[in-house]
Amino acid sequence: MFFTSSGKPYYLSRSDVNHPLSSYSRLGFELDGSEWPSVEHYFQAMKFENLEHREKVRLAAHPAKARRLGRSRLRRIRRDWAKVRRVIMTRAVYTKCRTH
Repeated sequence: MFFTSSGKPYYLSRSDVNHPLSSYSRLGFELDGSEWPSVEHYFQAMKFENLEHREKVRLAAHPAKARRLGRSRLRRIRRDWAKVRRVIMTRAVYTKCRTH
């Protein structure tokens, strides 16, 4: 949550493709040797150790599709996900902001 200059809360929708801080915004960046279309693509792909599935998520046509692929429980999520997910999101947002 962010606050406006008047102190009122400003809520950011993660799925707003038009807001530059949204994880769905199409401001691509390079991280870990690949080009990522959005933060959402990177975050969802990093849930998996299987490189083929990561690539499928990375190539998803829309961030919502990447999210669906990442939320699918047909693939095993990496065991350390609960420990590393904040770091992964932080790295992605930081890299996107530094890039743009």
